[in-house]
Amino acid sequence: MTIKTCSIFFLGWLLFLSFSCSEIRNKRASNSLEVIYGRALQENERKPIYSLSLPEGWQKIEEYPTDSLKDTTKPLGKWKKGEIILTVYNFPFSSLQERIPPHFQVDRWKKQLNAAPESILIEPQAFSGYKGLYFEGIGFLEGKPSSMMAWALSLGDGHSFTLRKIKNRTQREDDLLNNLLSDITIKATGPRPSLEEYHDEIVAIARSFETINPFP
Repeated sequence: MTIKTCSIFFLGWLLFLSFSCSEIRNKRASNSLEVIYGRALQENERKPIYSLSLPEGWQKIEEYPTDSLKDTTKPLGKWKKGEIILTVYNFPFSSLQERIPPHFQVDRWKKQLNAAPESILIEPQAFSGYKGLYFEGIGFLEGKPSSMMAWALSLGDGHSFTLRKIKNRTQREDDLLNNLLSDITIKATGPRPSLEEYHDEIVAIARSFETINPFP
């Protein structure tokens, strides 16, 4: 794909965002699609970038409805079902040195959870144009017994290479591109019985995560 073709596709994507978001809202009523807005890195307005499918019973927690979310310690989205908390983060970067590879995220989760070695499961993952690792473990969070199911994902090399070739971007296009290139984490935490009960449902939610429009 040429640079000119990539640029045309990218601009078409931007023009189509408003229509796509409207369509997703309509589908949400029947399919429980949840629109996830990216971070406003240079502009003040956050744009719809991702979506995921949520079954009934999940309640959205609006922590930062008007925040630009430049602070990457704040999640893009947070939901609750019973005692289970589900969060989605993205991590924009301006250089490869700033990236957090999936195995680094997994190491951080091990320490955060103080996971029992025999409870740890790590598996490679690939879906929706992303690749990375799945982590599962049992331990303690904030002094309470807890389990964790988490995905650390990076954009596939082909998509990343194609997006990086797009030049002469506006500020708005730059914001969108930086969000699209971001690394992603999806994490569910809660009591072990709850995560075991909803294990398959949580896996299905995570694997439904995708960008609103397909990658070039």
